[in-house]
Amino acid sequence: MFRWRNKRALALGGGSARGIAHLGFLKVLEDHNLMPDMIIGTSFGAMIGGAYASGHYTVSELIEKLKDLIFSDEFKEMGIGLITNADQESNIKFINQLRESIKKIKFYHALLNRKFIVSNDKLEKVLRIIIPDINIEDMPVKFAAVALDLKTKKEFLMDKGSLVRSILASSCIPGVFEPVNMKNMLLVDGGWINKVPVPFARSLGADKIIAIDVSNPFHQKVEYKSGLALLRFADSITANILKSYQIMTADLVICPIRSRVEWFEFGKYKKIIQYGEKAALLYLPQIKKIFRKHFFS
Repeated sequence: MFRWRNKRALALGGGSARGIAHLGFLKVLEDHNLMPDMIIGTSFGAMIGGAYASGHYTVSELIEKLKDLIFSDEFKEMGIGLITNADQESNIKFINQLRESIKKIKFYHALLNRKFIVSNDKLEKVLRIIIPDINIEDMPVKFAAVALDLKTKKEFLMDKGSLVRSILASSCIPGVFEPVNMKNMLLVDGGWINKVPVPFARSLGADKIIAIDVSNPFHQKVEYKSGLALLRFADSITANILKSYQIMTADLVICPIRSRVEWFEFGKYKKIIQYGEKAALLYLPQIKKIFRKHFFS
């Protein structure tokens, strides 16, 4: 007796603005009629993956919703102060560079003096611009989001309940957004412990997994301009090693970000989408092979 082996999963990594590249990748899949059986996401990967898995949007519609989000009053009212204007790319004049530097100083000063900068009520309003108010178990494509529980110091997989609340919990960058209280847990951004959730995709029964890692390119050259720079570099090495162990069981790992993109640079959304498209087209033969159905006895 034979049955089809057909559980294909996407593991969409976190990276805030860099996660917009997931849209370019999904657009190529949709253009070639390649639909995954499940999507597991962390942080911004959970937001894009959850919105798409809901079945409420095509990728083109989802891109329009993202633009609505970036230009929305709710997005501006979050008050992070780091978001550049949409369509603002390179060639920023000196005065604009100075203005952005001042915003960053204010931002980091706020981090030192507050428990969080943006309440989860404000973040939820933003998410509802793009995320439908449905339960995960009612979605046409199996979906799950990953968060970190600060109380148990363990990962938490959300594959049931409110889609909005699950993505909210998965997206709460510590210090920037207010942690989410859920089921006696205190949940924050899953990317702090599981940047690209390949192990969860496997545990949920995926036969083949494509991992999309939207991290910035990791440069091996030591950055030793200051003690803080050295500390950040050492921390990035730790995170990169942890991620490499987590993604090693994926059948295909794609890293679409080819030049540095900061987590707050949502104004570069057009370029970031193109990164995702180019990466998907580059790996399209391997992707099609993974989506091809196989059978076993």
